[in-house]
Amino acid sequence: MPMLRDPSVLAATLHSSDRCALDELVRAARALLGAQLGRIAVYGSHARGDSGEDSDLDVLVIVADSVVAQAKHALRRTAAELNVAHDTALAILVLGEGQWRELEERGRLIAVDIAREAIDL
Repeated sequence: MPMLRDPSVLAATLHSSDRCALDELVRAARALLGAQLGRIAVYGSHARGDSGEDSDLDVLVIVADSVVAQAKHALRRTAAELNVAHDTALAILVLGEGQWRELEERGRLIAVDIAREAIDL
């Protein structure tokens, strides 16, 4: 099994269409949010290196609390458009910094899994 949090895992698990969609999502998030963007990371089966043909591509986006609603709306729309354009399955989770801290502090499984396996972009 590959080492967790190893960026080279993505090169091995992503199809070219997935990589294009992911790159476009990252560019769109950076353009939209600028300094309000805290983190973008891939987690889940692609980050662990055990994705299958039908695996979605789990993407975490952490943003400033003041722009959560705007970011969710815009990035979910962008992800949906990219899914159609690239025949991929981006599954995007947009959280405010406060929401993320609360998940971490409470030891929620999603936060534990992301802390263990996420690959920052």
